[in-house]
Amino acid sequence: SALVVESKETPNRKVSNSFGIHVQGNAIINGILAYLDDSDETSFFPQITVAENALIKGEVFCEKNLELKGDVHGSVSTTNFIALEQGGVYQNHLFNGSIDSSVLPLQYSGLLFGNEKSIAKWMY
Repeated sequence: SALVVESKETPNRKVSNSFGIHVQGNAIINGILAYLDDSDETSFFPQITVAENALIKGEVFCEKNLELKGDVHGSVSTTNFIALEQGGVYQNHLFNGSIDSSVLPLQYSGLLFGNEKSIAKWMY
């Protein structure tokens, strides 16, 4: 399964944290979380938040800021890690989060980054 949010222009995105994806504690997600945003605007809020004790089995793809306090069994691609801790904003920091690609099943195929086609196997 996949949850994809594509952001469009929103007024005052620098002062609002009311958009994006929030995964609450004790949630388990199998598949892909993706947040797409091609704007040049800088924000100090996370667009994807994974709370403590949450588990993502698959991939997290974020074109802006990701706050990871839970666990990802798979891969993470993001522009910035961000942590909102004790009144401070920390860029490119992980607090209590973990990423482990070794426990992802071999059958997991993942995201397709492009429209290129190739031959999987020649049949003779």
